[in-house]
Amino acid sequence: MLKHLALCTLGFAISCYSSQTPILETTRDQTPADTIPYADTITQEELKTLLYHYASDEFEGRETGQPGQKKAANYLKNQYREMGVSAAKKDGDYFQKVPLIALKAPTGHIAIQGSTFPLGEDVLTFAPIQEHCTEMVYAGYGIETKTYSDYNNLEVKDKWVLLKAGEPIAKDSIYLLSGTRKPSIWSDPYKALEQKLDLAMNKGAKGVFYFDPDNFPRYRHYFESIKTRNNNRMTIRDESFKPRVFFLNTTTATTLKQDIAENHRPQRLTTDLMLNIQEGHEAIDSENVIAMIRGS
Repeated sequence: MLKHLALCTLGFAISCYSSQTPILETTRDQTPADTIPYADTITQEELKTLLYHYASDEFEGRETGQPGQKKAANYLKNQYREMGVSAAKKDGDYFQKVPLIALKAPTGHIAIQGSTFPLGEDVLTFAPIQEHCTEMVYAGYGIETKTYSDYNNLEVKDKWVLLKAGEPIAKDSIYLLSGTRKPSIWSDPYKALEQKLDLAMNKGAKGVFYFDPDNFPRYRHYFESIKTRNNNRMTIRDESFKPRVFFLNTTTATTLKQDIAENHRPQRLTTDLMLNIQEGHEAIDSENVIAMIRGS
């Protein structure tokens, strides 16, 4: 993406470039015909020379964050300076830093009651954390509505919360929240997860351990895609707050709470939990090159 952006920027620089005609201010009284002399200064040979140079081996492929990209960025900056086009930033710096990261899966493990579970097998998470926890809160389905709450008399502020997918069902297969045999939105595998995480975070939870055996393979597939196929993919680093969440399969969930599948009653849990997860994403040093021609 940044490589294409650089080429677009170069195209703009070249379209403004003239070795013979200075850049002049255009007034509103001028007609479109007045632009013809400037358009005539853009020649095929000049474009070819600049583009061939920019695409040459000198810039080493211009891979984002690599020395070749730095050379290309400086080349664009120097072209702007030679044309007399000032930097867009007030401090005269042509570079705008772009906080990129190369997406890579984190590494590490968690230990529950002395049993170790490597990341990517029985447990999944996507953010680094180092912590020892001796207490957590089991909030059942982690649901709260006007008529039902798993959080009654349950303090979760600054604590890790254990939740599971689904919603309460009566013995006659009637869903308590809908009052019918049809599940509510709290059973939706996509929307329910977001709602349950938001609810726990809004109540001050430190993070969430989420047990969803039906969808654990889907979460694991996403983890593997980051670990293998997407290890060269880049994105903007997002510093906004995101809930810390661990996805558990049946092995890890039952190690935390043996009867989690059949017991829906919220309660406090005593545990010995070690979290040892290292950052996987790699910071990439990159920048946009920005110049500006002020109009009238």
